[in-house]
Amino acid sequence: MQWLSFPGATRLLGFLPEFDPEDRDLLERRALPPWQRRARRRDRRDTAIRKLAEVYLEMLPLVTGREMARLIAADCCRRPPPDDPRWPFVEEILANSMPNRSPTAGTVRDALTGLQRRRAATPFQSGRSAGRPSGGNPRSPNGNGARLTD
Repeated sequence: MQWLSFPGATRLLGFLPEFDPEDRDLLERRALPPWQRRARRRDRRDTAIRKLAEVYLEMLPLVTGREMARLIAADCCRRPPPDDPRWPFVEEILANSMPNRSPTAGTVRDALTGLQRRRAATPFQSGRSAGRPSGGNPRSPNGNGARLTD
């Protein structure tokens, strides 16, 4: 599938707020490359996390960043009732997260600090974790079941 160029996609993003939400979603899916859609969802999720943190600061002014991250992650696992002031932010966070997954406390903490972690690409990704033994006997001297020779 052919995607828009980065300058073209940037111009399209400027026009998207003028469209209805359904049309906006359709245009995003059809025209923007997957990495740009993921980045936009992550930015919306992180913005909602920061707004929810402001609500928490009004409710609990003496909470640390780690405690706040744990509270927000817990709210995403078990949603507050609809009349709660936290509810719209939690819904926005979950709508822009991975499907069927709540953000972890570490993800929330990264969003609060503005940190964006990216997975490091390895030159040879063969489906196995690098540096771990593959099969064999874990009790052998070299950890992968092969015999050591002299």
